[in-house]
Amino acid sequence: MRLSVLLLAVMSFAHSKQNKPMRPTARRSSDRSKRLTREEEERANMGFFNNLFKGSAAKKAAAAAKKQKAFQDYSKMLERDDALYLAMARWVDDGTAPIEILNKMKAAGIADDKANEVFLRFLNYRSETACKRNPL
Repeated sequence: MRLSVLLLAVMSFAHSKQNKPMRPTARRSSDRSKRLTREEEERANMGFFNNLFKGSAAKKAAAAAKKQKAFQDYSKMLERDDALYLAMARWVDDGTAPIEILNKMKAAGIADDKANEVFLRFLNYRSETACKRNPL
């Protein structure tokens, strides 16, 4: 995706140069003013690259913050059973599959053995709540 954005920026930069041909009959003073204008345009186009890199850094920072928040939430669930059971009740109501929870926990950086433990506890919780809701 970054390569496509870079190619688009380069094409727009090249396109801006082609749209401003110099007239051969222009006087020297007007040539100088046009040259300054063209240099200013190039500086403005280079500013686009700076903003592009700032935007990608902000997106990376937001993704890292989101991952850190998920890690903290899952860590809290591992430490406290009341938080885990509230989350499991929410997952059952939402219809979330246990494998989705396992994958989300692994993506958040929770250790495999802890994620597997929550996965198995959620399977057990889901089967117990299904029996309570639909007795034989």
